[in-house]
Amino acid sequence: MSIKNEEQKIEQLVEKIKRLESQKKQLEVKTREKNRKERTRRLIQIGVIMGSIGIDNVDITEKFKTYLMNTPKSKEWLDKFIENNLNANK
Repeated sequence: MSIKNEEQKIEQLVEKIKRLESQKKQLEVKTREKNRKERTRRLIQIGVIMGSIGIDNVDITEKFKTYLMNTPKSKEWLDKFIENNLNANK
């Protein structure tokens, strides 16, 4: 095999590597964007549900969270509720 053919093969492989790296970056960007959109959708859905029970601004939401986390019975109930529902969804 001649040196020119070997050099051409190397050049072709380098180009192929560049194309694959570009495809990889594009797929990573697409995946990050998809994950971001899914997260945003979940947050909006959660916000709508909270709003539907009258918790419709950040201050009230923070107070609600603080109450749930700092009141022993509420914290216990919340932990049990989350655990039961996470197990039910598996």
